[in-house]
Amino acid sequence: MNTELTKIEPRRTKKLLVLDMLRRNEGASGQEIMDATGWQKHSVRGFISTCRAKHGMDITAQKKGDRGRVYWLSDNQAEQT
Repeated sequence: MNTELTKIEPRRTKKLLVLDMLRRNEGASGQEIMDATGWQKHSVRGFISTCRAKHGMDITAQKKGDRGRVYWLSDNQAEQT
């Protein structure tokens, strides 16, 4: 019997993964989010839309050359979530 207590890590969800990607200084492109989660393009757009509409997150989007449309959380939102 192992009496040593082990630390249990919290479950890592796709939602948390995407939010972490949006917090990065360079943000995340739709393609990067699709590659990381396995989601289709419409699912990525739906997630972004839901974060904005239902959760009031300030997510900015801008076309960035060869990366396509890139999304990121504003500075103050990145610290709060």
